[in-house]
Amino acid sequence: MTSIDFLPARYHERTAQRKTNVWRLAVLAIFTSLVGFAAVGQIAVRRQAEAQLVAVGKQYDEVAAANACLADLQSRLRAARANAEMVTYLRHPWPRTQILALVAGALPEGVTLTKSTVHQSETTALKLPTAIPQGPEQAASAAADAAKPAAERDLCRLREAFDAEPVIVTLEGTSRDEPSLHAYVCTLAQAELFSNVDLRSVERLRDESATGFGFNVRLALRPGYGQPEGPETLELP
Repeated sequence: MTSIDFLPARYHERTAQRKTNVWRLAVLAIFTSLVGFAAVGQIAVRRQAEAQLVAVGKQYDEVAAANACLADLQSRLRAARANAEMVTYLRHPWPRTQILALVAGALPEGVTLTKSTVHQSETTALKLPTAIPQGPEQAASAAADAAKPAAERDLCRLREAFDAEPVIVTLEGTSRDEPSLHAYVCTLAQAELFSNVDLRSVERLRDESATGFGFNVRLALRPGYGQPEGPETLELP
């Protein structure tokens, strides 16, 4: 059986066009919805990112303030430590009374001191600051040195001047016999105050009215407080 279509072709074209338009509108609506959802999602992500940025900014400000406070504390600590080291170093020379008490207290019978001196090496001299050098490297070094606390700079100069050579104690005297003299020297050598004891000369007295020997002893003091290889603790009064 053959079906006969009495509708005109124009009607079929319009029907097909309407179906096509409906599909186009559906696709456009779906695409518009997807774009809207994406925009809403982007807005939410942006707001979340802005909130995180504000929180991170506050944390950054707190960390920056803490770092500034830490830098200030470290600078103050460095200055205080430099001052403490300077005070300790200025107290490093062993008291002359302590030296003389040890030297005189160890004297045995028959040994007499006629002269004692305490002095630093003659080559030791405090270097005065020189003019600022003009070279770039020297200028940078001078700038770095100028940035140090004043007490630290002064302490470096004092160390350069006085740490290179020990303090020397020279003893001169007479002894009735050599065993007493050697016993005295051994007693000084065992004292913790001296790093080196040297009996430099022993000569028989030329004076006919006196008997015995004349001697010369050189004592090197150990480094004091604040010096290299010196005591680590200091008991302040």
